[in-house]
Formats: sequence, C-alpha cells, structure tokens
Amino acid sequence: YKHVETLFEKSLIAAFKSEQLPPKYSGPNYSENKDLLQLLRDGMEINQLIEKDKGFWAVLFEGRTKSEIVQYRRKIRDIQSGNQNWAAVQRNKEFFWAISEGCRWLLSEMSQLFASESEAPLSRGS
Repeated sequence: YKHVETLFEKSLIAAFKSEQLPPKYSGPNYSENKDLLQLLRDGMEINQLIEKDKGFWAVLFEGRTKSEIVQYRRKIRDIQSGNQNWAAVQRNKEFFWAISEGCRWLLSEMSQLFASESEAPLSRGS
C-alpha cells in the first residue's frame, strides 16, 4: 500500500507541475530550463519506483492503469516540439496522469479490501 501511495503522490505532483509550465518553455531557448530538467529527473525517479518491483507493476498495470496507458500512447503520438526536453516533459505529463489514475484506483481497491477484512469476524479464519 505504501509503495502505491508513494508512486501516486510523486506522479500526481509531477503531473501538476507539468500542467503549470508556461507555454513559452516550449521554445528552443528554454531547453535547459531548470523546471524542465527537474521534471525529466522526476520522470526517471518515477520509472525507478515502477521498475523496483515487477510484480507490483503487473498488479498496477492489470488494473485501471492498462486503459490509461493505452490513452497515454495515443496522446503522445502528436506531441512534437523543436525543444526536445519540452516534448519529453509533455509526454511524461501524460504518463504521470496515467500512473496517477492507476494508483488512485488501486489505492481505492486496496482500501476497500482492507476495510472489509478488518470488519470481518475474528473467528472467520478459525
């Protein structure tokens, strides 16, 4: 649960930061902008969290995340820019939203499961 929660938090924050970037950062003279570079680092950190546990990714992906990733792949086809870092950040933004949505769903499912298990009578397993 904590791993999903951490990934959700990081991906949601990165998605919000990406959304807040001013359009002027798409210009080639902003390719080394500190905000763009930080978001690229954030993307690497999020990927490392995902790759940390292949079993976790399988569970996350097979839930709501699968449809979100399909939508993500459709959206990124049209992302082009003379500033390659801007284009990468825009693709990452779509990925961050997809991962956030998948994590939100999985957290909700786990919370419901944990709540129903905690309400079950103690003698159930006996």
